[in-house]
Amino acid sequence: MMEKLFGIFLVCFIGAITPFGALRVLTDVANGVSDSFKLDTTPFIKLPTGYYHFEFDKTTNWFKAFEACRRINGHLVSFETKDELEAVVRYIRKTTYTNHFWTSGTDYAKKGHYVWFATGKKIDLDIWWPDEPNNFNDTEHCAELSINAKSKQVKGINDVGCLLSRSYVCEAEEGTTASVVVW
Repeated sequence: MMEKLFGIFLVCFIGAITPFGALRVLTDVANGVSDSFKLDTTPFIKLPTGYYHFEFDKTTNWFKAFEACRRINGHLVSFETKDELEAVVRYIRKTTYTNHFWTSGTDYAKKGHYVWFATGKKIDLDIWWPDEPNNFNDTEHCAELSINAKSKQVKGINDVGCLLSRSYVCEAEEGTTASVVVW
């Protein structure tokens, strides 16, 4: 919505300042950021499915991980496709031996109904460990991504207690490119 308003504003502004609207103005708004821009996305790195920040050096509980991601204008990762999960896991496998990472998955709003907290969407991918989520001892309400430390095979996501200390993955919203051509 904001992109369209920006485009309309720009067209009106340029039309108003040129005599009789002699200039032609074309606008385009697209998702993503062109690789031709040398944009510094630090602390996020670009993977094929988006921009991510991997916190390997510190572990913390789910709530503090959520806050840490928000402080860098991101949110805990939400896997919307298996391709996204695989891209993140590939990066983790080649980078670290850490094997437990917070995701934005939680059932705090409605017990037994897991959603990606960052998006509010139901976790409907088949990426849970076998027999999970199980809310063991009625204490597991946050989802972690787990990778087998020895084989580096993905176990999937698992519900665990939110106060456990884990590494985490933050995800940035995809940028938007607004283009204006005037001639």
